[in-house]
Amino acid sequence: MMVIETEQGMHAQYEVARDNEAPQSLLTALQERRVLPFFPPEAGAGMYSNAAGEQWHRYCAAPQVLQGRERYYWALFEFPGHYLESPVYPFSEFLNSRHPPCDLAA
Repeated sequence: MMVIETEQGMHAQYEVARDNEAPQSLLTALQERRVLPFFPPEAGAGMYSNAAGEQWHRYCAAPQVLQGRERYYWALFEFPGHYLESPVYPFSEFLNSRHPPCDLAA
């Protein structure tokens, strides 16, 4: 799963963490833009909560930076399987289910 934040989003992550009395190590990492968080529902629903506590690093990755009209921070995370209602299948299978391949031999 790709998580993308703008500078404004990164600042919001910092503010929520600060307001929820996050560990100083997380606050510093967020201020310095060294981490991009993705807190799951049980640990903050996208933003820091006390449920993450000292284990906050489990929900963070080092961001890549993309400069466009504004600066974007992005990172890839393992997608939590329990977020899905059904199993994942390949995109090609999805396409074939919508438009079966043509039989060129006919």
